[in-house]
Amino acid sequence: MVTRHLTKLYRPLLPPGHVLGHPSLPPIRLVHYSSSDLWTNYEQAKGWLRCKKLPPDIETFGVFCNDKIDMEEVEIYGFDYDYTLASYKKGVEYLIHDIAKEHLVKKYGYPEEVGSVVYDPNFAVRGLHYDVEKGLFLKVDSSHQIQLGTVYRGREKLEDQEVLALYKRRQLPVDFLEPNLRNMKMVQLVDIFSKPEMSLMAAVMDYF
Repeated sequence: MVTRHLTKLYRPLLPPGHVLGHPSLPPIRLVHYSSSDLWTNYEQAKGWLRCKKLPPDIETFGVFCNDKIDMEEVEIYGFDYDYTLASYKKGVEYLIHDIAKEHLVKKYGYPEEVGSVVYDPNFAVRGLHYDVEKGLFLKVDSSHQIQLGTVYRGREKLEDQEVLALYKRRQLPVDFLEPNLRNMKMVQLVDIFSKPEMSLMAAVMDYF
């Protein structure tokens, strides 16, 4: 069965200095999209693309792969959610952070003070690694080398000498960086959801 309507949560961008859940913010509301709305958006996107001056080697009909597919013959289809059906605004980072900290307090018994932590969107960037064993955030380049000056325990920056004492050398073994659920040493935090995750983790580390 093909879904005829799409519903999403909508909240305007947060004013500077405000946090999600503040009483002065407008409430979250639902926005409903019909199938005709989605088709209209699709045609508008194609129109926007056609008005752009593309390089001569671009196959314009290859960009929109569904041009040659009769959607009426498709019973079930799906999309990658991130940046396809969902266009994220800054407010989603605050939402993720606030739900996660509430979860820590109410489900896992963290101190009530953790529930008052405020999200800092400027603390970290996507792509950092987190050392599960040492509890450190760090930036690792394509050669597996630790970028000195980027290593933090919570929000405390580690001196280069301490980093080298912990890791013995700047270049990390390959098995440190490869995903391994049985012996996980490091994870890379690469998507938009990682920023509130890192901010909350750092705040919790600083608390303890």
